[in-house]
Amino acid sequence: MLQLPKKIHFHEDDYCTIEIIPNENLKEIKDEFTKIHNFSEKNKSEDWIGYSDIYVRDEHKNKTATKKIRLDTLRKIIVTHMTEFTEVTTGISPQIQKCENIIAFGNNKKIIIFIEYRKKTIVENIWLNIDITNKEDKKNLLDTLSDIANKYDLLIVDWNTYFAANISDTESIEKYLDKKLKIFLKLLKKKQVWGKKWYELWKFQ
Repeated sequence: MLQLPKKIHFHEDDYCTIEIIPNENLKEIKDEFTKIHNFSEKNKSEDWIGYSDIYVRDEHKNKTATKKIRLDTLRKIIVTHMTEFTEVTTGISPQIQKCENIIAFGNNKKIIIFIEYRKKTIVENIWLNIDITNKEDKKNLLDTLSDIANKYDLLIVDWNTYFAANISDTESIEKYLDKKLKIFLKLLKKKQVWGKKWYELWKFQ
C-alpha cells in the first residue's frame, strides 16, 4: 500500500465549492442555482473561457455551525473510511500558510474531506475535493457519506455543476460521481480539451 502524504494543500478557489451543509438550505440552494445560471449566461465570454463579472453567493440562512456538530464525533465517523492528514495548508507560493483550524481526511489526494472548526469542538464548515478517478474511491466516499447521514441531516452541494442532494440519497450521489468519473476518463483519453474546463463538459454528459 502506498503511504499517504502527511500534508495536504487546498487552493482558495476550492473552499466550499463542493460543500456539506444543513438540509434546511435545500430550497435556498436551488433558488441560488437559478440565479447563478442566469448570471453566468449573461456574463459568459463567447469562447466560454471566462466571464465579464463575478457572482458572489449569499451566505446560507442555516449555517453548519448552528447544528452544533462536534468535531470529535464527526472525526470518529470519517476515520473508519479515510486517514487524517497531519497538516493542511493553503495559499499560493511563496505565501503558503498552515491552517490552524482546518483538518482533512483522505486515502489519496483525489478525494478529500475538509473540516473547518471553531473553539476546537464545533464544526463550522465541511467541504470536499472530488477528483474521481476510479470506482474504489467512489465507493469509499459513498460509504463515508452514508455513515455521516446516519447521524446528521445534511446536503452535499456542488456549485460548479448545480448538484444538490441529501447525503443519505446514495443513488443520486452515485449518479453524480459516475458523471464526474466519465468526464475524467474522457479528458484522460483526449489528454486535453482546449478552451473548456471539465465542468463545462458536464452538460454534455
